[in-house]
Amino acid sequence: MFIKFLTTICLCTIPLLPCQETATDTKSPAVPPTESPLSSVLPSSMKSSTDSVAEPPTDPAVESPPEPKSQPVVDEEKQSIKIEHPWKRLGKNQIWINQTTKQVMVRGSICLRKGALEMFACPLQTKEHESIIAVEAQSSEIHATLVALGFEPGNPVQWQPEHKPVSGPKIKIEVRWHTETGEKTADAKSFVRKSGTAETLDTDWVFGGSTIFIDRVDGRQIYYADSGEMICLSNFPTAMMDVPIQSSDSADGLIFEANTEVIPATNTQVYLIITPRR
Repeated sequence: MFIKFLTTICLCTIPLLPCQETATDTKSPAVPPTESPLSSVLPSSMKSSTDSVAEPPTDPAVESPPEPKSQPVVDEEKQSIKIEHPWKRLGKNQIWINQTTKQVMVRGSICLRKGALEMFACPLQTKEHESIIAVEAQSSEIHATLVALGFEPGNPVQWQPEHKPVSGPKIKIEVRWHTETGEKTADAKSFVRKSGTAETLDTDWVFGGSTIFIDRVDGRQIYYADSGEMICLSNFPTAMMDVPIQSSDSADGLIFEANTEVIPATNTQVYLIITPRR
């Protein structure tokens, strides 16, 4: 069943690509496709707002997908760290799975080092102005891969009629990148601090799973977190992953900011290693 699911992820026509050796270029590449390659095979665990046709959520936190803002800066196939067996690459985007350790890895780049944050990471060309890392994969791909590993999402945050925090499996995230002295790995939480303090984020993210709706015009299934809300610090009902503490997305209520001193230089190519906790 697991192999069948992964074959579906790769659309049956894209073989698992071989592991790739270290390259010296440390800047991020490749624009992800405008539509997720999983758009026609979203797993049933991705919760739809209705059984048939749904309107977009009316919550004020939900925004329309933004227009692309940036261009790729290097060749998409170069990797700046060693990626060895048992990591297997899935499809054309920069996403890997480790069936042995039950981990997912995605590639991205540093896009913001200073300022208030609503997201820790977003898909490339979505919300780089309020995220530390732009990821070269879709949120729906990470969701599907976590499900393939046996981790079902819980529920995104709820604001009405009362606040209920995101629920689901806890997620540990590490950031790995190449330096002049070798590879370096850091806890993703160390990249984030509470605004105006030196206190770093002290809670893991939670896999809530976002939501989908069916476009009335062409019938497409749209996974909301593909428009930006991949790994969030402000609570969004559209978030794939969120923090389980109350955190506003209003401009004057943002409680997290980039911990500039520990974040690599802008455009540094980085890899997020995502480890679900049972």
